[in-house]
Amino acid sequence: MYPFRRKIPVEQSAAHKLWNLLQEEENRSIPLKALCCKAGYRSMSPWYVAIKDENFRARVQSLGIAIWREAPHSPTTTSLTEDPDEEWRKDHIDVRRLVAAFPRRLGAEAFQLDFSCIGHPGMRDLVKRYFRARVGSWKSTDFHVALEHMKPFFWALSESYPEAGSFTSFTRSMMEPLLLRTSWTDRQGHVHCIPAGKESQRLSHFRAMFVYMQEQGWEGAPRHLFISHDHRLKPGSRRSNLLPPMVLEQLRKYWHGLSVYAQTLIIVLTETGLRPEDALHLRENCLQYDAENRPHLHWYDHLLLYDGYPHLVTVTVAEALQRQQDLVKTLPDYYNTRYLFRTPKGLYRLSVFCQELNTLAIQAHLLGEDGKVYRFAGSQFQQVGGTRRGKKKNEGEWGVGAS
Repeated sequence: MYPFRRKIPVEQSAAHKLWNLLQEEENRSIPLKALCCKAGYRSMSPWYVAIKDENFRARVQSLGIAIWREAPHSPTTTSLTEDPDEEWRKDHIDVRRLVAAFPRRLGAEAFQLDFSCIGHPGMRDLVKRYFRARVGSWKSTDFHVALEHMKPFFWALSESYPEAGSFTSFTRSMMEPLLLRTSWTDRQGHVHCIPAGKESQRLSHFRAMFVYMQEQGWEGAPRHLFISHDHRLKPGSRRSNLLPPMVLEQLRKYWHGLSVYAQTLIIVLTETGLRPEDALHLRENCLQYDAENRPHLHWYDHLLLYDGYPHLVTVTVAEALQRQQDLVKTLPDYYNTRYLFRTPKGLYRLSVFCQELNTLAIQAHLLGEDGKVYRFAGSQFQQVGGTRRGKKKNEGEWGVGAS
């Protein structure tokens, strides 16, 4: 599929690293995420990649280790809890048990909350109380994202002040060094740097939490202002979210190395300006024609929660959507919604899309403005589409009849 694919040595493969760790008895009973951390990975994705290999799967099972799931994006069913109080008493919480609506295209890990990063039970209950208060105002995926941004601080807090059960006794001089750390160390001793963009987001999450606790008058809320408006990144320290034109031109030369799913998504995002979440939840019947035989794209706005105004689209978009319709018409429909981007195992995910792009960038040597191999983000294509609204589009720039 990729003409530039290089064979990866066995010594560098995820299966080889994980298998070596599983030779030690103590590693066979630890949580899956901890096993991947020991192998040097920040997520569990390498495990799911490794167990796709039948030989590796058989060897793992021969050790008496169960294969928990065959893929992180396999469709799963969850039901709302009948006792929310009991659910919130847990340290490991599945948000899907607490909210009725959540995007099915995401794997279970996008909804998992692990509050064990907060050492003191009193502090842990206080933070969980804040997260519970956000049910109804946050999206289902916001909880996991917020906690992941806040974890480095909680690790540092538990290490520096293990006896602290609330924020009441803290002063700004005590909190500021922890909030402004540029790296953090996990339980396995791995040091992780915090990029500038995530540093800013972490401060935003904590400022919102502290202000909310103070406004509600909670016992245990901070008595002092820990994060003020002067805690801001310098202008220009964030990377621009707009896809550079030179990268877009390089991508046009090699994009046929991508899957049909990725090709269709690129066309939809760049031509219509839809958000990735809205594009990935398009239905099979999203393309409709008016009395003049002009194609219109019907979509649902997941941010504002109503049907968006139909887009008048180009022939390029219409043909890409028709190819995608032909591709999925025989695939199972797990959610009875006929999603256009469904796969044999669930829904096509934005993370998989970005992984395809970044793999192609390495293999085709797609360079950014700094001369280094470019790293893609899904939202960048939406920004390109946004700049094209109201302008005459070149219907042949992405080509037709993609393979």
